[in-house]
Amino acid sequence: MQGSLNEIRLEDYDAPPWVLNVLFGVPATLFVLSCILLPYLVPNWVPHRVTLITSMFFYAFALSLVGPFFAPMNLTSMVVGLSLSSFFATF
Repeated sequence: MQGSLNEIRLEDYDAPPWVLNVLFGVPATLFVLSCILLPYLVPNWVPHRVTLITSMFFYAFALSLVGPFFAPMNLTSMVVGLSLSSFFATF
């Protein structure tokens, strides 16, 4: 077996290896940033269920960008989808 599925997919892009390595850090950075900003982004008067349901819809949209249905090879869409999904996962 050649490697994991991520390695096979990332080899298809014409980007230097250091760029792809930096892209793995973007979702983790946004996850940490979202953990820090979460108490300041959601007001206290908003019920928790509203926050959970709203973030679930945004999370589902972000996951649809990870494997884009509109373009088979879109690195920008994949990075935006990974970033948004990690951001909304904390909610």
